[in-house]
Amino acid sequence: MHSFCKTLLYSAGVVAMLAFSASAKADTLTLLGTSSTDYPTYPASDAIDTGVGHLITDFASNSLGNATHLDFAISGSADHVDLYDRTTSGGGDGIFFGGTTDFTTEFQLIFSNNADFSSPLATYDFTKPTPTGPTTISSFFYSADFAPVDASYVRYQVIAANGPNPGLADIVISGASAVPEPGSLALLGTGVLGMVGLLRFRKSAK
Repeated sequence: MHSFCKTLLYSAGVVAMLAFSASAKADTLTLLGTSSTDYPTYPASDAIDTGVGHLITDFASNSLGNATHLDFAISGSADHVDLYDRTTSGGGDGIFFGGTTDFTTEFQLIFSNNADFSSPLATYDFTKPTPTGPTTISSFFYSADFAPVDASYVRYQVIAANGPNPGLADIVISGASAVPEPGSLALLGTGVLGMVGLLRFRKSAK
């Protein structure tokens, strides 16, 4: 019985902690086939790549200017965007150059439940100042909050840029995980109680 209770408490703690982690994770983006034509060797997939060097591998449009956009499927509620503008403009992809020739100064996030964005649920507009030299990778970072929206698709739409080949080094759109919802807090509490119970069992067994 003692062993069963210990196992039960441990299992409850682990399951609750995992559920809490899952509820707070950032939303994931899946690139759709309707993204703008990319410049050779600057693929759209580089806007959401991960791993070493992902901030110096860029998506760049092929001379589309303010017609440049990327479409994504998205999961969950969103209210925050983090992105890095192109960090290789003026140089080769995969090497930090820090030029601002193609820097995007204004963009929109358009949310919809239609993949063709024919019926937008919400549209948010953002403006960014052009970095001044000498630049570093952090010069190209931008972060902003917006009103929460639940949607199946999101479009990153360039509105204004300094040059013909705007794009992205990285974009992440996420939900509010800094302040957990009551349900998430309850899960966390269950997990903590489970862990405390396990520690008490171990202490009393000594």
